[in-house]
Amino acid sequence: MAATFLLPLCHSRLANTYSLFVEAADTCEEPNPSLPQQTHTMSRIVNAMVAYPEMLAGENHFCTSLGRTFGNHLASRLGADGCYGFGIRASEQTEYLGARGFIGVAVKVEDGSVEIACAVVPKLLERLQMSTVGMREKLRNYRCSERSNTAEVVTGKAHHPLVLLKTPTLSPALDSRGHSG
Repeated sequence: MAATFLLPLCHSRLANTYSLFVEAADTCEEPNPSLPQQTHTMSRIVNAMVAYPEMLAGENHFCTSLGRTFGNHLASRLGADGCYGFGIRASEQTEYLGARGFIGVAVKVEDGSVEIACAVVPKLLERLQMSTVGMREKLRNYRCSERSNTAEVVTGKAHHPLVLLKTPTLSPALDSRGHSG
């Protein structure tokens, strides 16, 4: 299993870190000895994550499925207690969203549910218009909308209201109803 770095979620440090990683990968597409060694190292990490997504978490795990679905466009990793971070590499879509070319995202589920965090990420990517119908279909097993007890009896449904907070790199912010903030 791959390492996950300890980072505080406050002030979007996790999101910022993922944006720095994908920025490094975009910067180092061509060899450039004038760049700092840290930039090359971060680029190598992202390139390894996208080239070998099965090394992130193993077969039949969300990190691996997300990595395979998005290929080299996204680098992500599940953290502890319902935290999930990912960076989206520069594209026309990230620029359309108002970013400088790349985006870092941090997700934290308040009660620490990893299952819900893995269900929210594809929905968030859909809201950001970063996924296609085919990509969403590949990740459908992680939606976890129905909740079951130990007897496999459906006891309820999980609802994932999303609130996108305005940050310096993404605008405009949308609340859970899709209204500008």
